[in-house]
Amino acid sequence: MSSQDLGGARTQVSTAGDGSGATHEASILDAIRSALLSEMERDDRVMVLGMDVGRLGGVFRATHGLLSRFGPDRVVDTPMSEGAIVGAFLGLAIGGIVPVAEIQFLGFTHQAFHQIGFQLARYRFRSRGRYHAQVTIRAPFGGGIRTPEFHPDSIEAQFTQTPGIQVVCPAFPDDAKGLLLSAIRDPDPVMFLEPQKLYRSVRGPVPDGDYTVPFGVSRVVRQGTDITLIAWSAAVHLAGGRASGRRGGLGIGSRPAFVGSTGRGGLGQFGHSSRQGGGGAGSSVDRGLRSGGCRHLAAGGVHVIGCPRASGSLARHAVPTWGVGRLLPAVVESSPGSGQGYAGVLGLAEPASAGSARSSRERRHELRLLDVNGRLADGSAGLLSPEQIADAMRLMLLSRAIDERVTKLQRLGRAGTYGPVHGQEAAVVRRHRGVVLDYFGEGASSEGDFHEAANLAGVQQVPLIFLLINNRFAISTPISKQTAAPSLAARAEGYGFPGVAVDGNDLFAVYAATSEAVARALNGDGPTLIEARTYRIGFHNTSDNPKEYREEAEVKAAAERDPIERLRRYSIRAGLWSASTEAEVLAAIETELDNAYSTAAALPRPGPSEVFDHVYATLPFRVRRQRDQTLSER
Repeated sequence: MSSQDLGGARTQVSTAGDGSGATHEASILDAIRSALLSEMERDDRVMVLGMDVGRLGGVFRATHGLLSRFGPDRVVDTPMSEGAIVGAFLGLAIGGIVPVAEIQFLGFTHQAFHQIGFQLARYRFRSRGRYHAQVTIRAPFGGGIRTPEFHPDSIEAQFTQTPGIQVVCPAFPDDAKGLLLSAIRDPDPVMFLEPQKLYRSVRGPVPDGDYTVPFGVSRVVRQGTDITLIAWSAAVHLAGGRASGRRGGLGIGSRPAFVGSTGRGGLGQFGHSSRQGGGGAGSSVDRGLRSGGCRHLAAGGVHVIGCPRASGSLARHAVPTWGVGRLLPAVVESSPGSGQGYAGVLGLAEPASAGSARSSRERRHELRLLDVNGRLADGSAGLLSPEQIADAMRLMLLSRAIDERVTKLQRLGRAGTYGPVHGQEAAVVRRHRGVVLDYFGEGASSEGDFHEAANLAGVQQVPLIFLLINNRFAISTPISKQTAAPSLAARAEGYGFPGVAVDGNDLFAVYAATSEAVARALNGDGPTLIEARTYRIGFHNTSDNPKEYREEAEVKAAAERDPIERLRRYSIRAGLWSASTEAEVLAAIETELDNAYSTAAALPRPGPSEVFDHVYATLPFRVRRQRDQTLSER
């Protein structure tokens, strides 16, 4: 099954790549392993990551032998961190690697859905096509093998509802290899879902050599005249088995058979193991049939789906793929003349003392080189050259000017919601070639993503700087309500790398800490966590009203530690800056912003087609049809 396309039907797989037409007998598991092996040999950018994919060869042995063949740089065992695995893959893909992830079971992708849906699927659109995520995520799914609770979940519909993702569910060995090769080579992210019940139980001919099977093209398993059974993955074999015991014309389609097949059968029947009713992938296929102009259905489609829970010994009762006699009776009961129409078988106030005590503990463990009066600690004068200091002043003034300009534009309705960095300008660090710099706030440090990423980075000794901007508030929630620890930098110790807290309003301290972190990373010593302690003088974003949750005296005290004023005092005292120099810089900034605004204002307004542009490298048929219909109505 390809979730996005409604293409034509085919009755055989693609010709073998060597042109001989020769085939060999293989299981679905053999075919998957063969695809991985051949693609890693063909393209040295391809690598495999996941839990137990190396020494063990995967829980089902799909990656067996790859570690000894390609080594630990291309076959990487990871911690049990699904979110970190997917997040790392996105970064690798942007860097030109072609990663193939193994998530041990599809049910475990709940732990990574935010990375898949919010990051992986959106990166092409978010970057307006500048970057793409050539990532394949393999995951076994489906019941019938007495697995524990989360392991059989058939939640493919959650991904078919996610624009930017292709979802593929093979049912036969030849399709498994050809579709996996297509998935790895596709420029968009692909969820490749493997029916674990069929791994070794289904065998068939697989073409020799290199070949691909295109997405969105259905496979007609058996021709029919009266009823069309539409299924994918393991449900295809149930449909074939039940239909073989019936007289009459039953058409069976896999991956799935769309309009072409229903032209030969009077009723569309959808078999799949998704849970509950109404929202499964079968519903999407059903809607695609009806909106695609199929006029051969004499009655409404019927869905045979899974029950709410199907694990362990309950699997034989709850999964229609392995239940006895559920699929075909549903078709017969709803066939023309039964009088049922669209009848389906649906499975069943922080205390002040606490805050002040915390602040005093923080200050005792904070690197500070430039005090609030602009006086630099002894021995620190050579950290930054006069040119670097002047450049830093200009950039900090530019940042603040952008805050003021965009905030005004937002208030006038000419810009969208905006998040300023007023008061935090000294904690902005330039990137360094060969080192990854990850910015995030103290609120995000409570998310599982941070902890999974920190653990993976520590294990793999990634050249990475975690730059944690602690501005004391996650929107309105103060730091004291986010953690009981006196230092967020101390969290790094639990993951095996150093953490340092710095005065985030002190340009010299931020520079010193990041310089040391860059040196560590380039030396192969792994990541560093830098907690830059600053204060959000402005609002969280333009929809926020900070007066509702903090006192004016607190903001006034923070303003006295303003990073621009602190650096200005030092620079003037050192003879590196003057009022006239600043006036010239501010005038140039105003001109720069005026020009930028004029350029942006002259751009044409986004048209309706841009809703669809850059979601996929090539728009699938269904999305292309939706775009054309939308544009024709304008």
